[in-house]
Amino acid sequence: MLFEAIILTCIKELNEERSASSIYHLLKGKKGIQTVQDAFLFRLENYYRIYPTLTRDDFERKITELERKKLIRRGKESNSFYRLTDQGHVLLKRYKMKCFYGKRFGDAANIFYSRLLLLIQTLTNRNMGNTTFLPIIDDRKIQYWIKQIYPKIKGKEKNWLKGLYQELYNLLQPFSELEKGIFVHRLTGYKRYGLSIEQLAEKFSQDRHDVILLLESVKHQMYVKVNKEKDLYPHLSFVSKNSIPAAALTESAKTTYRLLQKGYGIEQIASIRKLKINTIHDHIVELAISVPDFPIEPFVSPEEKMEIVQAIKRLNSFKLKDIKNAVPDHIDYFQIRLVLSNQNK
Repeated sequence: MLFEAIILTCIKELNEERSASSIYHLLKGKKGIQTVQDAFLFRLENYYRIYPTLTRDDFERKITELERKKLIRRGKESNSFYRLTDQGHVLLKRYKMKCFYGKRFGDAANIFYSRLLLLIQTLTNRNMGNTTFLPIIDDRKIQYWIKQIYPKIKGKEKNWLKGLYQELYNLLQPFSELEKGIFVHRLTGYKRYGLSIEQLAEKFSQDRHDVILLLESVKHQMYVKVNKEKDLYPHLSFVSKNSIPAAALTESAKTTYRLLQKGYGIEQIASIRKLKINTIHDHIVELAISVPDFPIEPFVSPEEKMEIVQAIKRLNSFKLKDIKNAVPDHIDYFQIRLVLSNQNK
């Protein structure tokens, strides 16, 4: 049901302005500028990259299923656009949506969770005198983190295990029995491996997609709570320390940013880098989305910004073509995209 509710929420918020494919890209966490900008525009950033392993086939099967259940129907303008039926609206209102922090904390929460899984496996094995075990986390960065911090913990394994147990016990209290069960049975200890997603789905009689998303929601909420109340969770806050990745900019956008900071204009940067001006425009939109307090004023005047904002309000739409037709001719698509990138910041 959770997977269905998330898709229904996305369809509702997109309001027939984006295709179903945009939802797939959102949940997968596609790094393209359009997907990231849409996430903020339609207030769906919390769902960004919450399901990176989602396949196109599984997504399309779910869309077909929702249509068969008469929860959604094809849009007025195109078969690739959808809207909720009355039945879909009713179902969505009844469902208590789980909490996610995809765009803001999703990556950090997953680093935190991977560290925690490997730390628990390491502590439980070392505590029993076993130093040869197969790490459940393949990520070299996570393994390196364990090697870096373990000297600080060595000899205190029992205390750390007790501390982690108590903190996790307290942290899990607000969650449902299902959420607690999925989280706990995923953990790996000494001579005890955590269950796979398929095994968890079978054990708790849940849809596989829902298990993945429930676990993701738990991770996000745990990460946020630990970082808000560090004094209550000293061991877990240690695990979460320095887990926020650097701003998610492409290398090419970073290069453009450095040149902008040196005072170069758009045409100069395009010439220096031997790139099309439209590509530099894409980089600047990416910067406006990802860099806090990035100034758009050098590229769009206050008067032009006002024209664009008024057109958006008048049309009640984020469709670029409709906005372009509603503003003076001298305002271009690049300027519209820049203003849109600032709408929900």
